[in-house]
Amino acid sequence: MGKERFEIKKVTKEKPVLLCEVEYMNEEEDSQEANSEEAKELAKEVADLMRATIRLNVKMKNISASEDQLEPEGLADLPPKPLSFFVASFFSDVKVLQQNLLEENNTLKRLQVEKDILSDTVKYFSAAAALKDLGSSSSTEDKETGK
Repeated sequence: MGKERFEIKKVTKEKPVLLCEVEYMNEEEDSQEANSEEAKELAKEVADLMRATIRLNVKMKNISASEDQLEPEGLADLPPKPLSFFVASFFSDVKVLQQNLLEENNTLKRLQVEKDILSDTVKYFSAAAALKDLGSSSSTEDKETGK
């Protein structure tokens, strides 16, 4: 993820490379709101949900992962605003969602949307993992009873 966000205002040249006039985007809130206790608590919840999502995804796909992969470096110590962009970077396979997150110019709102998405994802993966475990135990019981 980049360090500065911008909006393309006008394409001035297309070949041999794309050149544009841009306007840099600012966050709506002031730095106090972005670093408030509310923002820090929300960021902690989002980081915890991100960890849970990663662990459940690894479990569901039955893949091995190092501790570094299960605990990405940015989750531990990023302030709310950079964390919100870091989490958005994980949605690269859903471009429309990622773009919507990156267009949000308020850290608290962006974190809240990420929390909602990750909460739903954890619920889904938890249910899927339970069904997978249930299916595995049924198969094992069927083999043991000769069914």
